[in-house]
Amino acid sequence: MTKVFKLDKIDKRILDILQKNSKLTNAKLAQMIGLSAAPTLERVKKLEQAGVITGYHARLDRKKIGLHVITLALVSLKEQNRVESEKFVESVLTFPEIVSCYYLTGMADFLIKVVITDFAAYEDLIGKINKGKGFSIQTLVVIDVKKQGEELFIPK
Repeated sequence: MTKVFKLDKIDKRILDILQKNSKLTNAKLAQMIGLSAAPTLERVKKLEQAGVITGYHARLDRKKIGLHVITLALVSLKEQNRVESEKFVESVLTFPEIVSCYYLTGMADFLIKVVITDFAAYEDLIGKINKGKGFSIQTLVVIDVKKQGEELFIPK
């Protein structure tokens, strides 16, 4: 289990603010949390070095760049063992259209989220993934996104 990094109230405020807008200048961030620039920068660097902040990203409008289909696919391996699981994950990592992959318990072994141009491209992708492999896929098509985000709830 991953060790939990000890966060104080100011660290939590920094994380909350940066999740919403990582383009803020250090001076603006400092102003928002009520510290001067130097200690604010020091805290952000500490959070980065500890691996609490893992990166900064631009959020894109998928439809404006031609990605009109989102699917969630439940993948069940025919042989459930470490070697087959690792092979599947290695395969998934080669496809940028697969934006998330979760290892599960229960009715399926993996859940993958695919964001792609259209259904024909999705069928092609599934064919490439499943070529000669031993697993079945149950696809769920997303009709509409009601809530989406990568912002995490920060426990008190």
